[in-house]
Amino acid sequence: AIAVATTALGVILFGFANHVSVILFATFLTGGGCGLIDVSANLTVRLAARPEQVGRELNRLAFFHGFGSIVSPLFAAMVLNLYSDWHMIYRVAAILLVAATFAVSKGVSSSNISTRIPYEKDDRLVLNLQVVLLGGFLFWYMTLETGIAGWLVAYARQAVGLSDRVATSYLSLFFIMLTIGRFLGSWYVDKVGLLRTIVIHVVALLVITTVSALFPRAHILLPLSGFLMAPLFPTTVALLVNELGTVGLRTTGIFFSIAGLGGLFGPWIIGMVSRAFSLRFGFGLLAIFATCFLCLTLIYRVKRKVV
Repeated sequence: AIAVATTALGVILFGFANHVSVILFATFLTGGGCGLIDVSANLTVRLAARPEQVGRELNRLAFFHGFGSIVSPLFAAMVLNLYSDWHMIYRVAAILLVAATFAVSKGVSSSNISTRIPYEKDDRLVLNLQVVLLGGFLFWYMTLETGIAGWLVAYARQAVGLSDRVATSYLSLFFIMLTIGRFLGSWYVDKVGLLRTIVIHVVALLVITTVSALFPRAHILLPLSGFLMAPLFPTTVALLVNELGTVGLRTTGIFFSIAGLGGLFGPWIIGMVSRAFSLRFGFGLLAIFATCFLCLTLIYRVKRKVV
């Protein structure tokens, strides 16, 4: 409830912001609130789900994340068509978030799920090789997701020669496939096995990024890669839960921060390499990111002796 309220306050400020300092503060509140929502939602699912169904439930949660990324641009476009003022997007969204705050507060108060976790027992950070490797999973996953999301349109336009309309539709298709993949992934990740699912998807992702880097005409594979990437993040979080037992907010927050660093590193290094050499060369780093991800999964598999 606090996370939703913080986000709502940031959105309200956006709705009336006319100065850079106010916009920056609103960005801080909105980003912090969204981060808290992400961490808290994952922890709540962990507490509510059966141990053998954590992967499925986390993938279902991630599905709604992806669904929101599809709906929100449509919502913004609809509001702009009605009012022609970008402030109105945030004002209308603020009303919805305030309603959501009350709904979440009521839901938490009436829930049977225990939200109190003993600090000494469960909210501790355990660092071993397996846990560090899983942190690497999250890091390299985010380099791939944000690398594709941040540079797909530019790559499709400049390196492949597609029109603006087709290039932007590729990005939309990427997020649509990401959302569909998370929904479908929730039905098989626990049956196939969490680590086996990750290995299979990363190998396929490595093939797609390598082929796309070597043969630009295979560009259609890039938006379809969203389907392969879809279950990787929530399934890794499920593995992390299995490694640490009950995961508290502090531990989960730290590993989500590691993922955030990957989200910053991926687009940045692609941009730097593209500027030094070419966009095609820079976009080819996605194959290297996937290779690093795959290496970590194989090391983890050996250390855990998983068949």
